[in-house]
Amino acid sequence: MSPRRGDEGACRFRRKSAKYPVRRLILLVGEGRETEPNYFRAFGREHGARCGFCLAVKGAGGFSPEHCVDKALNEIESARRRHQKYDEVWCIFDVESVDKTASLAKAMATARKSGIKTCLSNPSFEVWLIAHFERTRKSFIDAKAAERHLSDHWQEMCGQPYDKADPRVYERVRVSTETAIKNAQEVHLKDHRGGNVEKCNSSTEVYRLVAMLLAIT
Repeated sequence: MSPRRGDEGACRFRRKSAKYPVRRLILLVGEGRETEPNYFRAFGREHGARCGFCLAVKGAGGFSPEHCVDKALNEIESARRRHQKYDEVWCIFDVESVDKTASLAKAMATARKSGIKTCLSNPSFEVWLIAHFERTRKSFIDAKAAERHLSDHWQEMCGQPYDKADPRVYERVRVSTETAIKNAQEVHLKDHRGGNVEKCNSSTEVYRLVAMLLAIT
């Protein structure tokens, strides 16, 4: 199958032939407007062909977890009308604050019923980026606090503050991907004893998604 022409972040997908192997087509819908889509589009371009996957990446506009799942369902239905099917569908959420609890719970329930996999970060995706620099379970009062903490590392590395809209976000941290997987995994599984990320500030499940794509156990 192949995504329709114009799908942002998608790549051409070829069925198995004498020349080209089968590649898994995976839909990722990030709740955020720019950070997650920018990160995973660049990640997919670098690793997709070698690791046997093709990412179709969408942003949900920074609205709500429910909107993110709705967008994923719309993409699945659009593919169905084209007689196509994604091999896996993921929604990437931020926990952020207690004000979001009801929306997150509804989104998670809908995702489970629909066979959509979920990937949480508490309070935000920036916790995954922080893991590229340090192993910390520090609790952040909100996403802005996590961004400020990350910005200290960003300033030292890049000579400029962290910017959520930075199109080079993956490029800047790519060399530390395996370090980030190790740090985030240890914080989640050891410090938080593998608990529900929704209740473990700070922690993230992004390491699971990235390790799966890279086939790192």
